[in-house]
Amino acid sequence: MLLVLTGFCVYISGLRTGGFTPNTYDSVETLNQVFGKDLRTLPALYDWQNKYEVRLIFTEMLVPIWTGPILAAFIVGQDFANRSITLPLLMGYTRTRTYLGKALFYFLAGLALSHVALYLTLFLNRPDWMQTMNAAVYLRLILFRTLADLATLSIPWLAAFLFRDLIKTMAVSGGYAALLTFLNASAADNPNFLIRMIGHHPAFSIREMCIRYIPFPSDSMEMLLIALSMIALSSAVSYLIFCKSEMK
Repeated sequence: MLLVLTGFCVYISGLRTGGFTPNTYDSVETLNQVFGKDLRTLPALYDWQNKYEVRLIFTEMLVPIWTGPILAAFIVGQDFANRSITLPLLMGYTRTRTYLGKALFYFLAGLALSHVALYLTLFLNRPDWMQTMNAAVYLRLILFRTLADLATLSIPWLAAFLFRDLIKTMAVSGGYAALLTFLNASAADNPNFLIRMIGHHPAFSIREMCIRYIPFPSDSMEMLLIALSMIALSSAVSYLIFCKSEMK
């Protein structure tokens, strides 16, 4: 099911990032400043289109948004529901070690699915993507994407420990995923609403960081801090819930 969902998200991401959107930047001068070229010439404009589409693919968050609820429901929610979460404790493992093992498995699985989908989308839609950026830009894009992935995955992870049930976790996390997807889809029609209401969520601010800002912007610190705060708070609260939970 996860592979089918990931494949579907790759297909949708390809559709959503395949178009050329010239109004992403304020003016030709802004484009010249970002890319360091005179974009009044057609070859330079074509070159910018390629770079824009590659960076846009890095901002597509459908896979972590939708696979997070499924992973959290089955890795944590189901184990609470059938009480198999007590097995490591009965074998002598501490709660801290058990929690860390599940957290590592969950977040690594989420990142793996997200990055497999990312590179599939890149190679299917832009086979020459490696020629459109240098190593420094690539590392920044990977940093932004990884932090946005982890922050997005942290909410279903917390929900799994709050509800400790497969169905409830999937329902609540699925609502969270649907909300993010709806707001993301409405960005083109209502950008002011997006910026005002949810522009600080890493799933959305990653687009501003990856597309508009090169070199590394001072504004990116806000996204980095928000992403790290979401990850830290969700992990801390879920760990406390796990430590306080009764294991029958």
